[in-house]
Amino acid sequence: APLNPAGMNLAGRWDMFLREVAYLPESDLFLWCFRLNVNGKLAPDLFPAYDAAKNRWVTIKLPMPADAKPFDRSAVCTSIHWDAKRGLVWVGDASWDGAVWVLRFDPKTAEIKPLTEYAIPPVETKK
Repeated sequence: APLNPAGMNLAGRWDMFLREVAYLPESDLFLWCFRLNVNGKLAPDLFPAYDAAKNRWVTIKLPMPADAKPFDRSAVCTSIHWDAKRGLVWVGDASWDGAVWVLRFDPKTAEIKPLTEYAIPPVETKK
């Protein structure tokens, strides 16, 4: 049956590549390894996630270095994996300069907000 999660009908163009995802059992979240991109505007530190318990799209704020190139556009060259033994999320990035990123995700301290609270950037029109 269709899930129809809250935030699914986000106004504007929402660019996503849904192939690579990790399930985080402590928080009952599915995390994608790319930055939120709405109307061609990349969020500097917000990543989309699906909150399975509440059937809604959310954003998770993750600190990113100012010059970070990974996760810019599509996640086509990335992979993500939940390491239950170590309690870590591993992300491999084969694009740009390439890297391996590791995250210890704590749902109690993470900044998680419903996607419906995200301020939608306006659509740029060509003149």
